[in-house]
Amino acid sequence: MTVNELLMSQSDEELREHLDDEWLKLAQDAMKSGVSKQEFQEFLEFNKWKQKQ
Repeated sequence: MTVNELLMSQSDEELREHLDDEWLKLAQDAMKSGVSKQEFQEFLEFNKWKQKQ
């Protein structure tokens, strides 16, 4: 068992089950590249706005 497994809450486990490996890798790559949660949220909001235009 890894440290992550020990620290991961039940809700984290449930979330992981719903995400495929490609989504997990994308999120990990974003974090490694320095994208903050706020920047990612702003990007999502911009895309939602753009789709409505």
